[in-house]
Amino acid sequence: MQRRCRHGKPENESTPTPKTAATGLALLAFLGAGYTSDAGPYQDEVRKGIYYLRSVALETQYGFDWQQGGSMYGHGIALLAMSEAMAMMKINDQFDSDLYHHVSEGANFTTFAQHPNGSWGYTPGRPGDITITGWQVLSLSTAKKAGIETRSDLFARAKRFVMSVRDEPRYEFGYNSPKPERTTTAIGLTLLLYLGQQPGHSFFDQEFDRLVERGPMLTNVYHDYYATMALHHVRHRDWELWNTQVRNHLVRTQATSGHEAGSWHFKDKWGDVGGRLYTTAMCALILEVYYRYLPLYEAPEEFPL
Repeated sequence: MQRRCRHGKPENESTPTPKTAATGLALLAFLGAGYTSDAGPYQDEVRKGIYYLRSVALETQYGFDWQQGGSMYGHGIALLAMSEAMAMMKINDQFDSDLYHHVSEGANFTTFAQHPNGSWGYTPGRPGDITITGWQVLSLSTAKKAGIETRSDLFARAKRFVMSVRDEPRYEFGYNSPKPERTTTAIGLTLLLYLGQQPGHSFFDQEFDRLVERGPMLTNVYHDYYATMALHHVRHRDWELWNTQVRNHLVRTQATSGHEAGSWHFKDKWGDVGGRLYTTAMCALILEVYYRYLPLYEAPEEFPL
């Protein structure tokens, strides 16, 4: 206990943050830096993380379930980590058969868990919100790129849900209703890009400008992660300005001494629930966005980089 980090997840905390979510986020941070079980200085850590997610996958009649008694947060994040691991560790264009099987069965469970309105909730089949839906869309999109098949209407239904929480005519989004917030707006914009919405519509494009004008929230890494992804994917003309602000803030605030060295924690409602591990993994993912992902869309010609 003498080396217990400050700002960890409180013991007996009832919020749904299962170990599958924590392990998945940590794995994504390693994978985002290019480290796998076969490459880089953290091969053993990555190998153990993948092994753990394999071992706790609950086999059901609908596929593999990574909720671990917590919520669909755990499932979505675990599936995203396994999907990215599978994509990064293929050899001679061949996927690891066991990883492929787990990702395929995990995607089947996600498909089963979608509510008829297109969202995902804390438990399968329940009406959900844009935050839980976000992790499912990202994980299924990654799995789809690897050739995993899903129900044909799954993404169309997800897009209908996202649009149902839009505060028209602007492209601002709420949690589970059209009552917009900054974080849910950043999530909504990112999801629409993954769901096929292309830049070029005035109200849509203007919302990316507003992201930059308002700037990063700095202590809310959930917002900054999605906002950074959104601006990167559209190749926004002010990407360098945004990225410099976020990067300099994270470099300046990273712990530098003791066993907490290298980690982050900010006083924030999400950070207080997820703890130092969550915040550190999310900060690493923010820093990795621009080389972890190829932009989904090119910048308009009038805005050369």
